[in-house]
Amino acid sequence: MYCQRITQDGRRINNTGDQSTEYFCAHATKLRAYNIWLSDITDRSLELLSGMQSIESLLFYDCPKITDSGVRSLAAAPRLKSIDLQENPNVTPAALSDFDRSVQVNFHPPTPAGGD
Repeated sequence: MYCQRITQDGRRINNTGDQSTEYFCAHATKLRAYNIWLSDITDRSLELLSGMQSIESLLFYDCPKITDSGVRSLAAAPRLKSIDLQENPNVTPAALSDFDRSVQVNFHPPTPAGGD
């Protein structure tokens, strides 16, 4: 397991995979925010996060292995207030339909290669 730049409250995490997410979900029971970018996490990580009672804010940036299915599972997170999905090539706007209106959802699809 490799984690870079983790603060005491667990808010700055990158270069992690599903194994690291599993560890955080089991041991950081008061984790409120999970921000991850350029990672190989899969829908398994999103499923694990959806069961966390404390999670309020999520950010996923350029995580190519997450899909609509995993994003939909996050709608079950009981305290989720915001989710930010940026540049994730396998996530579409259709994945956002299951979130409660009280959840702030930010979605930014990948910029096409060579696009503006």
